[in-house]
Amino acid sequence: MLKIITPVGECHKHFLPYLSEKIRKSCARAGIMYNHLIDEDKGFPSMARNRLLENINNDDYVAFIDADDYPCDAWAETISQFFDHDVIYGDYCSYENGDIYRSQRFDYEKFKKVNFIGFSTVAMKGSIARQVRFQPIYYAEDWVFMHEVYKVTQDFYYIPFMITVRRIDTSINRGVIPVYRKLKRLYRIHKVKQIIEKL
Repeated sequence: MLKIITPVGECHKHFLPYLSEKIRKSCARAGIMYNHLIDEDKGFPSMARNRLLENINNDDYVAFIDADDYPCDAWAETISQFFDHDVIYGDYCSYENGDIYRSQRFDYEKFKKVNFIGFSTVAMKGSIARQVRFQPIYYAEDWVFMHEVYKVTQDFYYIPFMITVRRIDTSINRGVIPVYRKLKRLYRIHKVKQIIEKL
């Protein structure tokens, strides 16, 4: 079964009905059985995701889509073709201007320097997801998580298609934000890189 993990913060709750409907339509189009797992994000989306990971079985396939993102119509149909791989990911576009963000084929040395995977395009086997947990950090927890996943498997498959849409104005690391938040982001990236180097 496909299980979709979504942490929902207070400021993103109003997006949830739209996301749920997009997931329903995409899975119905593909004829896929699914379970949308939702937990309240109380400060750290990583902790909500960890609680939801407790509901994953080895034979499930797990997808991660945040409440302020949503899948394209052919999302479920596209990713289901590659469920034989341990980890799959693809391209995404921004909700605001339609710019396409290319994930590119996985290069671990490059990934150590910059997170070039749109996390809401990531899906993986339940047997892999059950072995990894998110760190209790507010920023780039998905980046650290994927480094942990890489320790478990190197079977990363890139799908060169746009499969999800991101509302980048709701993300701390994109859109128009004050300078002090940009500086805070740079500091967080520095700290995350320090964490990754210790993995």
